Amino acid sequence: MEELYTIYGPKVIDEMTWREVDQAIKDGFETVILIVGATENHGPHLPLGTDTFGPLETAKRAVMKLEEEGVNVLIAPPIPYGMSHHHLPFPGSVALSPDTLRNLIVDVCQCFVDHGFKRVVLVLGHSGPEQKAVLMNARLEVAEKWGLPVGIFDRADPDISARIRDVVPGKGRWWNSHAGEGETGDVLACRPKLVHKERAKPHYPDEAEAFYTKPPSLRYPARWGQRKLRSGRYSFAPGPFEYTLGEGYAGDPAQATVEYGNRRQDFLADEMVKLIRAMIEAEKAFGKEP
Repeated sequence: MEELYTIYGPKVIDEMTWREVDQAIKDGFETVILIVGATENHGPHLPLGTDTFGPLETAKRAVMKLEEEGVNVLIAPPIPYGMSHHHLPFPGSVALSPDTLRNLIVDVCQCFVDHGFKRVVLVLGHSGPEQKAVLMNARLEVAEKWGLPVGIFDRADPDISARIRDVVPGKGRWWNSHAGEGETGDVLACRPKLVHKERAKPHYPDEAEAFYTKPPSLRYPARWGQRKLRSGRYSFAPGPFEYTLGEGYAGDPAQATVEYGNRRQDFLADEMVKLIRAMIEAEKAFGKEP
């Protein structure tokens, strides 16, 4: 039996017993991280779980950094499905409806409230605007129902994207594109055996030029490339995204290395630490309980 990857600590909640979780909460583990990832095409070279595996690695590194500061955080089992409708023409890709995903997040957060957690960090594994909107609406519902502080960590946030360009830029053009050098580095840093390096080729389709050379606000008004699926619904193609119906990626993933992936992951973990620190500091300044 082939070993695909090694699992290391810190443990995710589903790797713990209920008594371990209970004791952790009693010992001051007040924060829980919930990754909302995706199962979607990432080209012929990366696994469908890329948007879950990478953020989980980031969260683990952030938890270890916070532990050194005396801040205790647990990681919940990730939600591996999201708003991946534009990838449905690729077998294995899964897409939830907005209501289903929002309700799932809210239900999980209610359990966190029941067990005594004091704050939640939702991690946006798939950074599409549709999925981000769902997380923001779920946060609003959780806050209104239970007064629970909920932060959202988005690695594609404009501020983080700007800093990552300065601190850990890639080598090739469109290095931060879908399944490109950046995401390939993320998987190399945590599950390198799942990366098919022999399939990682430069890919700069003309259709993607119109996507990656425009600001996000101008990418999405146009809709084309929809395909009718076997169930009768149509796949959703945001803007000039028809290229994903071909190879399913853009950029030059062959430029990615394990070392580059580790630097990216450490940078993103530092950014996640900043968010959690800010949430705790805000509670000290404005009060903790609703």
